[in-house]
Amino acid sequence: APPPLKVCRISEHVADPSAATAGIQAAVDACAGGGTVLFDVPGVAYTSGAVVLTGHDLHIVIPAGVALEASTRREDYPGPQSGWYLLHFRNCTDCSLSGGGAVDGRARAWIVGRRPAALPEDSVKVFRQFDFADPTARCYKPTECRPRLVGVRQSERVAIRGVSLLDPVYWCLHIQGS
Repeated sequence: APPPLKVCRISEHVADPSAATAGIQAAVDACAGGGTVLFDVPGVAYTSGAVVLTGHDLHIVIPAGVALEASTRREDYPGPQSGWYLLHFRNCTDCSLSGGGAVDGRARAWIVGRRPAALPEDSVKVFRQFDFADPTARCYKPTECRPRLVGVRQSERVAIRGVSLLDPVYWCLHIQGS
């Protein structure tokens, strides 16, 4: 029988859930040879920028009551816009995202402006979303200068089940073959 997969607990890598990018990436890197990255502290919302998942047999488990929330800070999404994903499965084989929790793009955090009191609550005509407006981002359209929620690119057998993908600011799930 194959050896049991390693468990990399987020609590061992993330000191501040409001700035969790580096800690989450460290947990993912610790399990890159095969293992489970477990968001093991109940009831916590982790704010993160881009996390890249590469390798074989890498599993992310976000249990019910736990959320992974997208940062709105440009510095949390390095490189060109083509790599801006909160969770980016890239060259990942037999990998997964599961657990019953939420991956939340926090689109409302990107809204600029206010709704005048005279407009109904559900009116969105006066709202607009801000963009990173970064000339180094090489975005072809200004409305594309925002990160995606989950990306699966050049990967095989990636399963996403039991998690809620919420409130994306750009794309919710982007799947691209090799």
